[in-house]
Amino acid sequence: MRNIIDRIALLEAFASLDIELLNTNQPTFNRGGRQAVIDRTFVQSNLLHRSQWAISDHYTFSDHYVIVLEINTV
Repeated sequence: MRNIIDRIALLEAFASLDIELLNTNQPTFNRGGRQAVIDRTFVQSNLLHRSQWAISDHYTFSDHYVIVLEINTV
């Protein structure tokens, strides 16, 4: 429940900055089988429709997954 409250507070704070959260509910962290969404990616609202966010399956020897952010500039 605490995570939900924290997310809502964070999104409300960022609403005044005109930015959007790109993350899905896909985990960005894994340690010992415990997964969480702790790494967040934001873009300005005007870039939202041109942005693609994903988690890479590339292994990096880290407990954080690689986040891939593509912004179409065309």
